[in-house]
Amino acid sequence: MSELDAIAAALSARVAPGMAGTLLTFRVDDVWLTMTARLAPHLELAMPAPELVGLRLRLQLGVPTLLGGPGLDERWDVRTSDLGWAGRLLDEAPWPTAPAPRRHVVEAFARIVVQHVTYGLSDPATMTGAPPPPRYVLEVADGVATIERRTSEVDPALAVGAAQRLVQLVTRTARRQRAEAEAARRAPPLRRGPYR
Repeated sequence: MSELDAIAAALSARVAPGMAGTLLTFRVDDVWLTMTARLAPHLELAMPAPELVGLRLRLQLGVPTLLGGPGLDERWDVRTSDLGWAGRLLDEAPWPTAPAPRRHVVEAFARIVVQHVTYGLSDPATMTGAPPPPRYVLEVADGVATIERRTSEVDPALAVGAAQRLVQLVTRTARRQRAEAEAARRAPPLRRGPYR
């Protein structure tokens, strides 16, 4: 099963050719959504997100986030133009609740000194303690959310996870608004003191 077939099956999507790629049309919470998929040169999925106009967001994702499994996502990283807005979008599982662990500056500096004294200068990525390269990158800009595979590894399960994370992000605002409206509706009315 190809990545595209796996995504279409997981989303119960109708598949049709489009100008910019393959169109996947599916229903979420009684709303019809469309995702555009391209497979060349690598998997790239895009969805319009008009409610996110004005937000710039870049997420690096690893397996625990993509599949919703246990464990720390060593590739998780967030960069955004609005931390509060991004926090509201990412406050549900399986998005990690904290940024990826970064090696302490002291540890990285010690490694640089040891490598320089022992072996001379070597690979800058290992010297600085840089995080592993992202497996997938999800970006939001100009009201469009896009996720793309950054490795050559073709894995239908990871592709489905990537599509689900994209849908989760694009539909998050509407789901939060519905939850807030439901909570307000269920809240008991404020009691006021007796009138005289």
